[in-house]
Amino acid sequence: MIAISLGVLWIALSAKAMQTFAITPDSNLLIAFSTIMWPFFTKGQPHYGHGNPCSEQESLLYGIAMGLRLATFVGVGLIFLSTTRNEELTNGLIRLGLPYPVAFALSTALRLVPTFAGAGVTIIQAQVSRGLDLESGNIVKRVGKFIPQAVPLFIYAIRHTNLLAMALESKVLVPNRNAPFTMNLIW
Repeated sequence: MIAISLGVLWIALSAKAMQTFAITPDSNLLIAFSTIMWPFFTKGQPHYGHGNPCSEQESLLYGIAMGLRLATFVGVGLIFLSTTRNEELTNGLIRLGLPYPVAFALSTALRLVPTFAGAGVTIIQAQVSRGLDLESGNIVKRVGKFIPQAVPLFIYAIRHTNLLAMALESKVLVPNRNAPFTMNLIW
């Protein structure tokens, strides 16, 4: 499990997927949080002879394994998304038998993620330049300072999806009709 996780991390770093999405600190946090939380929900033989759930060796190893598994899933997903064009993904999903509206919705959602992330960064930078202090306080207070920043992001998301819907209507997108492909996949 560790070898697979390290291999995926190496591939992701060499493909520059991790720098693109800046996920390395988040994966470390994911592993640490999983290692801390899983022992409370799984049981095993006591490691130190106590009945304390935090001291059970199997549950601690299980927490580490689950953290590595989650970080590996995130890494593989980032590698896939950073090396596959959106058109190829949509075309592949349709050729696998997924209905066109579902494949189109999935590809549109994946296309909008970087747009919304960029808008969120812009909103946070604008608020910081106006004097918002996001670095002081404990973790709960810092997270609480981000909640009011979600309102402009939701307004931006609603406006952007409304414009996307109008653009699709103007192009007479019919969901039940099969779309012609301009790109052929070679297996």
